[in-house]
Amino acid sequence: MKSKKQTLQKIRKMISNRAVAVSALVAAVALMMGYVSMNMYTVTISDGNETHNVISMSKDSGAILKAAGLELEADDVVTTEWDFDRGEIVVDRAMNITVSVDGVTRTITMLDGTVADALAKAGVVLGKDDVVSVPVDTVVAKEMIVTVDRVELKERVETTAIPYGKTSYETSDYNKGESVVVTAGVNGEKKKVYIDRIVNGEVVETTLKEEVVTREAVDEVTAIGTYVRPSFTVGQGGATPNFKYKQVLYGQATAYTNEGGICGTHTSTGMLAQVGVVAVNPNVIPYGSKLYITTPDGSYVYGYAVAGDTGGFIYSHPETIVDLFMNTVAECYQFGRRDIVVYVLE
Repeated sequence: MKSKKQTLQKIRKMISNRAVAVSALVAAVALMMGYVSMNMYTVTISDGNETHNVISMSKDSGAILKAAGLELEADDVVTTEWDFDRGEIVVDRAMNITVSVDGVTRTITMLDGTVADALAKAGVVLGKDDVVSVPVDTVVAKEMIVTVDRVELKERVETTAIPYGKTSYETSDYNKGESVVVTAGVNGEKKKVYIDRIVNGEVVETTLKEEVVTREAVDEVTAIGTYVRPSFTVGQGGATPNFKYKQVLYGQATAYTNEGGICGTHTSTGMLAQVGVVAVNPNVIPYGSKLYITTPDGSYVYGYAVAGDTGGFIYSHPETIVDLFMNTVAECYQFGRRDIVVYVLE
């Protein structure tokens, strides 16, 4: 009897202890649920055009975004606002901007700004003539591509020759069939200034800035001889000229030559030293006078000539009125000194 009673007491004690344990467990669960309820946050995530609503037990925006499966890039900006148990997270995504310059392409990220800001961030310094594919004051946009062309305007000078021309004139100062260059031709010079437009190291356009003649060309001038010795009639007792003359001079004549370069190629008046050009005393026979020269008996006829030179004989031998040009020294010796008649033609 006594043992039954003891057994009953043990059972009652065990039931009482279990009730207490269950009550404690219920209380703990209730306490935990209350704690969770107090620390549960409703969060709205705005990511560009996308919106996500999540429940979180944390106010850590990074953890919330990670739990929502959203990854951030280096330049993305996250803004978070809380109102008790409600939160709003705004993700501003940085834009990829591609910049190509100097043969190198790189991608930068920006939240906002202009093309000028993008170039500055990429470390690009523009030259005064460089060309940007997008105006620098344009607001950047997602996946924008900006290309910079390096432009240089370089001036260069070219010098070219101006060919000389050729002219000629006829003159009786030279025998017919002869031509003499009296003025040598000289090329002129012209300077051209060009502006080369160089884009990324290559010349793409050339314009002529100015053209200046720095030296005028000098034409070559040639004298064409027209002088023809006319025929004459030699009568008995001397020459009978068939031309008109205004004066007859009597005196002596000598001869000279330029064979071997003795006297020079031109006379004192600048005429070519040749047969038909004679030396005179210009005070007696003016330079340029047309003459006809022969011996009094007509045994020697020099013929038509022009007074185009002078010499020392006019002082040392005043009786000599003319010095005749010969081709050779032998002809001069053969002529010697002779009496002469000089007709000054009209």
